[in-house]
Amino acid sequence: ARMRGYVQLPDHTRRYRFESTYQWADLMRNKFANYNVPLFTEKFIRKIQTRSGNQSVNSLVQGLCATLVKRKILKMRKIIKEKGYLARFWLLVHDELVFSVHRKHILPFLKDLYTVMIDGEGVINNLKLDSSLAIGRTFQPFDPKEAPHGQVELMEINKKLSCIPPERWEQRATDEEILTIVDYMFKPITEAA
Repeated sequence: ARMRGYVQLPDHTRRYRFESTYQWADLMRNKFANYNVPLFTEKFIRKIQTRSGNQSVNSLVQGLCATLVKRKILKMRKIIKEKGYLARFWLLVHDELVFSVHRKHILPFLKDLYTVMIDGEGVINNLKLDSSLAIGRTFQPFDPKEAPHGQVELMEINKKLSCIPPERWEQRATDEEILTIVDYMFKPITEAA
């Protein structure tokens, strides 16, 4: 951004930040030179360029994430169609992909989803990606009283989940435990609690 005035995202989109460049700083120095306020001018330039630099970094991070998430959604749609899963992509919420999946396809679907989510997609080749899976019937985090059908973390089972023995809480769920959690999710709230 400092040298070219833009950053280029993985999908080749450019985010322009001319105010990051040395050329912009020189233009501002020249513009304010007649006013004889060099301290103000330098402070003004530094503040604007710091903000612009932060925005450039943010554009790179958000752009990378957007590229990855779009590819993952498309890849999962293809897998759903190829494997005949009773599932569909539902929505994107910040950094979460939300799918609706029939319970009879949950185990193979979760395995495929995890494989897709940790793939660098040819965009990230030198960094290990990880992902966390959760299942639930609401968007709230699991809570035995407030959200008994809320999202249960499968990579680190939530504490106080009554269908799982306490010694397994905060551990990665096995296939059998995932099926137990799914059964729990479909019980009426009075039974689940």
